[in-house]
Amino acid sequence: MDFNSFPLYFNLLFFGMLGLGMLFGFIRGLRKSVYHFLVKLLFYVIFFATLGIAVRFLWSANFNFISNVFGMLNIAGLSDATSFKEALPIILESMFGDTINADLNNENFLAFAEGVGLFILKIVYAIIYFTVIQLLYRFVSFIVYIIFFKQSKEHVEAHGKKRMPGMAVGLMSGLLAVYATLVILGGMMDVSDNLLKFLDASENAQATVESRFDESENTAMSLSTSPVPMETLPVQTQEEEAIQSIREVTEGYKNNVVVKNLTRLKLTDDDTGRETKLNLYFFDRIFSIDYETDDISGSVALRHELAVFTDATSIFMDSEFSESQDLSDITGSEIENLFNQIANSDLLVALVPIALDMGQDHYDVELNVEKDALYAIDYKSELQKIGAIASSAFSLINTAGLLDDNPDYDSITLDGDTTKSIFDDLGDSELATLAAYVAMEPMLEQALGESNTVITVPENIVWEDEFAAFGEVAKEILDTNITLGDIQSQ
Repeated sequence: MDFNSFPLYFNLLFFGMLGLGMLFGFIRGLRKSVYHFLVKLLFYVIFFATLGIAVRFLWSANFNFISNVFGMLNIAGLSDATSFKEALPIILESMFGDTINADLNNENFLAFAEGVGLFILKIVYAIIYFTVIQLLYRFVSFIVYIIFFKQSKEHVEAHGKKRMPGMAVGLMSGLLAVYATLVILGGMMDVSDNLLKFLDASENAQATVESRFDESENTAMSLSTSPVPMETLPVQTQEEEAIQSIREVTEGYKNNVVVKNLTRLKLTDDDTGRETKLNLYFFDRIFSIDYETDDISGSVALRHELAVFTDATSIFMDSEFSESQDLSDITGSEIENLFNQIANSDLLVALVPIALDMGQDHYDVELNVEKDALYAIDYKSELQKIGAIASSAFSLINTAGLLDDNPDYDSITLDGDTTKSIFDDLGDSELATLAAYVAMEPMLEQALGESNTVITVPENIVWEDEFAAFGEVAKEILDTNITLGDIQSQ
């Protein structure tokens, strides 16, 4: 298939829509063209302006027929629900059982789960809006035009249809149709582009591993006895042909002159500073998880999350570790870059405080921050800090030789200043200390087991101070040049 043909195909599609708009504008004349343009524009404006309101109404509204649909799912108690909102807690309880049953009262968790449900309902509503509702809307607009705006034959014969101005308005109507197409098509192409990047990174890593395996097999003896293979063209599987077709379509879309010019307009998010093309912004309005409570609010665009996942995966796929599977080949900068990438995930940043909030209730521990302050923490920055700490810790043990195949513990020492610095950074990290409150105390109690009757975990532990104390103790010990072998023998 010719790669250069796809920009042509997209040109035929888009310029064809513009040409049809001008043709219909010429046939209809100015008055009718203006009416149809405004009706079409109003249709799109109504959809995006009322999307959230309409979906939330459908989410909370009671429909008797829904109970019959829910009854088909064979979930206990679900057939009694008459709205999607009533069904959510029942579905969550059936999915997770007693695991988080006590935590279902967490309003922020329920708000995010509701956002997932609203996302699914939003897609269904969009499909109905642009099919059934659009047909009804066009019928009503046609009736309104006939009653209020249709001109008499005498008026048309006296003043004319003004076809040339009508053609200009028809061009505007065509541009509107093209841009509406770019909203959906642009989002789909962006998703496919990120999927292709992920597949490329995976294939490159696999090809490198296979080539290393082949080289080990092609010894001098095997080469001297093996027949010379005939040169043949590789045969593509159906899956490879499908991927190649998607690649060509995506590249053809990105290289199209209409796409390049109509997608120049961008919006900047005030909170993240992230620039998004306007057509992708409208795409994200549909394909996103929106949530809001008194403590949190936000939106998770699935297109953006896929891009973050692809970028993070590429760091791993491009590393030497993906080829050798040797931990010592991982570098500290790769670990830090990985955390910096996943810190861009709106989904992860949203889930971290919810997990901490639910964790303190589940394990019956008390955090040292108020609930409002817990959700006000900049978790993107905190994830980046954790990445820097993990990078330093990994570099410390890797440089010391702990990741070698046969480490000599009797000669391995760790730097005291670096170790103390890592613990100090943990103490300065709000995410690390909050995670310690939620996870460390239950782990310590579980580790003590029966000994807990004699040795108890102190209450009201201040983990910021504990990390600092660990660092001081570790530095004092390691500064004596003690080896890990000596520590193990103690």
